[in-house]
Parts: sequence; C-alpha cells; structure tokens
Amino acid sequence: MLKRAVWMRWARICLLVVVLLLLLSVWLVPAYGLQITYLSRPLGSPTSSLSLFDIEQQRTSVLVESSGLKSFVWSPDGRYLLLTIGVSVELDEGLSRSYDQLHVYEVAARRQWLLVEDAFAYGAASWSPDSRRVVYTRASESGVGVFTIDLVAADERLITVTETYPWYPVWSPDGSRIAFTDYFDNLYVVSAQGGEAQSLGHALGSLPCGRRFLAWSADSEELIYCREDTLYITGVDEAVEQVLAVRLNSAPDVLAPRSSAAVRIAFTGKDPIPRAVEVLSVPDGVTASYSLTTADMLLNPRWSSDGRFLLVTSVTGRLEPYEPVDLYRLDVITGEWTLLDSVIVEQRAWRPLSPDATLR
Repeated sequence: MLKRAVWMRWARICLLVVVLLLLLSVWLVPAYGLQITYLSRPLGSPTSSLSLFDIEQQRTSVLVESSGLKSFVWSPDGRYLLLTIGVSVELDEGLSRSYDQLHVYEVAARRQWLLVEDAFAYGAASWSPDSRRVVYTRASESGVGVFTIDLVAADERLITVTETYPWYPVWSPDGSRIAFTDYFDNLYVVSAQGGEAQSLGHALGSLPCGRRFLAWSADSEELIYCREDTLYITGVDEAVEQVLAVRLNSAPDVLAPRSSAAVRIAFTGKDPIPRAVEVLSVPDGVTASYSLTTADMLLNPRWSSDGRFLLVTSVTGRLEPYEPVDLYRLDVITGEWTLLDSVIVEQRAWRPLSPDATLR
C-alpha cells in the first residue's frame, strides 16, 4: 500500500509538471497569425503611419510616422523593419531631385537608423534569409547596380551592374543567388557574392494593381513571377516558362518554407467572380478555393509564417483611394473568415515569427 501511495504521488507530480510545461510553452512561444502591420496615409495628410495591430488584444499601436514613408519589409526573423522613405531636394533654378532612403527600425528597442542614403527610386529592396543583409539598387560610378549591405557593419558590396537600371532584387531562400528585373522587365539572376548577371530570356510586367511581383521557390531552383495578369514559373538553370494561373486581379503571395520542396501560392482572380482566394500547390497542381460572398472583390492575400492564415483585403462597392477597406484573416485549415479591422491601408503584411519575440 505504501509503495502504491508513493507511486500515485509521483504520478500526480509528473502530470502537474507536464501541464505546467504545456501552459508555459503556450505563453512563451510566439503565436502565428496574431500581429499584422499596415501602412496608411489619410487624404490630405503629408505623413504616413506604420501601425501594428494585435489581433488577440484588439489593440493598434503606431510604430513609425514619417513624411515620405513609402513602403516597409519585415526581416525574416521579425525583429526589424526595412523602411523606404522618399526624399525630395530642391536644386538651383527651381529644379528638384527625388531619391529613396533606406532606414532600419528595430521593433523591440524602438530605434531607427539610416542604412542607405541614396537608393534608386522605385527600386525596391529585400532581406537576406538570415536577416543580416539587405539587397537594393542605386546609382554608382559604374552605372546603376545591385548592392548588398550589412545591417550593422554597413559594409556595402557591389554585386552587379547593368545598363538597363536593375529593379526589385529578391534573395533566394538558400542565400546563394539574387534575382532581379530591369527597366525593360527582363529577368536576371546573379550570385549573391557578385559577378555577371545571367539573363533568363523571360520578362516580367506590371500587375493590374500597378506593381511587379517576383519570388523564389523553396529549393531556390525556380522563379515565380507575373507578366500583366498571368502567373508564371521558370527554372533558373533551365529557363523553361510555364503558366500557373491567369487573370489575376492583384499581387499573389508565395509560401516557400525551407523544410519543404513544395510551395503554396495564394492569389485572387477576375473569374468567375472576384470573391474567392485560390491556393495553388506547386508542383502537384492541387488548388483549393475559399469564397467570401459578402465581398465584391478580394485582393492581395498574404501568408502568415506558418502557412495557416491568409491576410486578405476585402472591398465592398467601388475601390477608391483613401477609403477604408476590410482586412480579413482566413484560416486555410477550417475555412473560417474573421474580420480584423476596417482601415485606410496602402500596404499590409503579417509580422513574421521571431525566435526571441513574445507576441502574447
């Protein structure tokens, strides 16, 4: 009896320890799909605001306010924001010059610093997979080139130069290569260590939403891109172009986890009615559809880090600048739609999962 009582007591202690560990893990481990960021500028205001919305606490806080704030990109670890801020300088004889500055904002410390003074206007920029470097374009003595720079040490490196204004550089998931387009929408790939860029013989183009889209596959062997309203994929070493989807009405989003060779692409289209989000799995070709009948149009789906949720813009009535739109969270496992907020928004994104972030 004594042995049985001792055993039962130890069993209760072990069970209690397990329960406590589970509760602690829920508290400490950052939750996916709980924080979104959006950039907005009310009509008539010279200042743009970058806000963080906590879904669980239903609370909005302003991270950055700045005149000329044009866009933001989260670092893959969720610790930093790369900000593009437009600057206009008055010159002699009534002339002016416009260019972009790249700033870094560290969320936890709430500090911001200038990373690049004179980036190429509309050139866009992106992060390395390890969140340590940024790739961008700017003018140099050799011409407009693709550059990378360390986040802290600021050791700028020239990667390549083209005669046709390189734009929209994107780092491959394995960190080995950088893809970019140019002023004439030609598609290139170059080693992240630098060298001569390889032309793939294909072209990009602006989407109906007025932007360009370029992304890598999970294995860093293929590129996914848009030309007008059609979505394509091509190999890098064997540049054979294939059509993935047609008649898109906004920018898609690619989920390419390093742990898998497959990718999932979320997009919205014009047919048969623009009230559904389509999710295409590549290379198996399986498509899932998620409709929202209360919307006149769905736009710009964005994946959360774990691939469970999509942030989707819902529009009812005519889409007008400086008018509030509805932001929904779509659970692709349950198919449930949740209205998050109605805001004036120019750009929106999930906050990526950071290993040392506490989001709860």
